[in-house]
Amino acid sequence: MKQEREFFDPTSLPWRPAAGYPAGVWEQVLAGGEDEGVTTRFLRFEDEVEIHMLVREKKSKSLSYLFRFRKLNASPVIEVARGGLTVVCVTHEAKGKMAAITIPEYLAQKIEVAPTELLV
Repeated sequence: MKQEREFFDPTSLPWRPAAGYPAGVWEQVLAGGEDEGVTTRFLRFEDEVEIHMLVREKKSKSLSYLFRFRKLNASPVIEVARGGLTVVCVTHEAKGKMAAITIPEYLAQKIEVAPTELLV
């Protein structure tokens, strides 16, 4: 997912193996829309949209994100949708099997859950 790649790049969190850590990837395990008090609105061609990606929850092997979509060319700017995504840190083993692994410490220590007031 593009937003996820951009999340790691600007924050100097390259997703590549470091000494002592296995090579891992993020696999999506759950995705969906939300309607927590947000009325989903349609967007039109050439609408300007801003997407905020927030870390909602961090566990030892997974991250859950909240995506907030805001229409910038509305007056006032309005939130038009929300979505969620959960990813698990995994390695690919022989015969195509995946195994969940602990998020490497060098990454985990740099990822923080967003403040509660941003998640409502």
